[in-house]
Amino acid sequence: MNIVLVPGLFSKSEFLSGLRERLEDEGFACWGPGFHVNTLLRNELFLLRRRCKRLEPVILVGHSAGGLLSLRLAAEGTVDVRAVVGLGIPIFERPLMPRLVPYYEARSIWGMLVTPAAQEVKRFLALHTMLPMTRSVQDWVVEKLIYES
Repeated sequence: MNIVLVPGLFSKSEFLSGLRERLEDEGFACWGPGFHVNTLLRNELFLLRRRCKRLEPVILVGHSAGGLLSLRLAAEGTVDVRAVVGLGIPIFERPLMPRLVPYYEARSIWGMLVTPAAQEVKRFLALHTMLPMTRSVQDWVVEKLIYES
């Protein structure tokens, strides 16, 4: 199963390099999103869709606004997305999806006040920005990926 890591707003793909190294150490094939910096203004959804079409089936792991892109792509139904693992996605409701795509969400201290309609929501004592770098969050992501692979 190919794992595509999608960084948050104004973050470079390298921001998720620690998580990527951990997942690769666990045996997962990880890929960037097909763009360098997430601005939500430069066709990032198109580039993510193109990357995922080449790799499908995929599991998307998105941090913050990168998770929004991941959910949006899963909701389109144009790519075989097997699951979305969100790390602090700024969302309140689960988007409508043509088929039920499993969606798991890790919440930070900041995000604990809002509970999205995910299949599973796990809360961590970590700052929003630090979610992808926190060991316990990485352990949880590995657990979700093993379950969905």
